[in-house]
Amino acid sequence: MLEEAGVTQPDDIDLDRLAEAEGAEIVYDDLDGATASVMRIGAFARIRISNRITDLGAQRFTGAHEIGHLRLNHEVPLGNTNEVIERICKPLEKSRKAPERAASIFASEIVMPESLVRRYCAVPYITLAPAREIASDFATSLLASAMRITEITTERCAVAYSVLGRVKWIKRSATFPDWIPHGRRVDPTSAVADYYERGKLDPATRMLAVEAWLPRQRVDGTNVQIVEQSAAIPELGVVFTMLWIPNRELSHLDLAA
Repeated sequence: MLEEAGVTQPDDIDLDRLAEAEGAEIVYDDLDGATASVMRIGAFARIRISNRITDLGAQRFTGAHEIGHLRLNHEVPLGNTNEVIERICKPLEKSRKAPERAASIFASEIVMPESLVRRYCAVPYITLAPAREIASDFATSLLASAMRITEITTERCAVAYSVLGRVKWIKRSATFPDWIPHGRRVDPTSAVADYYERGKLDPATRMLAVEAWLPRQRVDGTNVQIVEQSAAIPELGVVFTMLWIPNRELSHLDLAA
């Protein structure tokens, strides 16, 4: 689809134009409960995005998700002028339904194409810095950009999503050595713990003993350290953390540079 649209750089990713190529238009409207929907009227389709979504990155991912349903030929109910039937979605929430997961994977590739994002991942240190560059250039959220890095890089890294001082979920790279258990309380040495205790997040990178996040026996080598950098979503009471286990010894001076 990106090739058909002649996309060669981030500014070329025009969701309205991509939707039009699928015979659809994107509108922003009041939606009860759901955050997005798609419906067909004959050969025409309409994608509705809740006007409660104000973050540009979230808007773009949601629109791309609904385009994905159309492009992937997922069942979309037919409607007419007397009866409006829509496929209702919550793209910003995790779903175990295969069509929803497929549409979300499609959306990630549309708004952050691997062919264009890969160069942002070729960095000496995996922190939130490259994620911020992706978010700026591709008009995506910082969280989605950090998660995209874990999908593309060969480095040992993961994004940990914490609520009220406990890990709710993680997204890890293929090389990250272990799964952080759901519900695990964050370590006191982590910036995440500081945030929930004092209400203020240290945005700097931290170098911690690997045991702060992972079982020591699951990581090869001695004196292994893990690098973390966190960002908060205050309105949700959420902190997400980029974790990285370097393949070489680092110092705090390296990270500061």
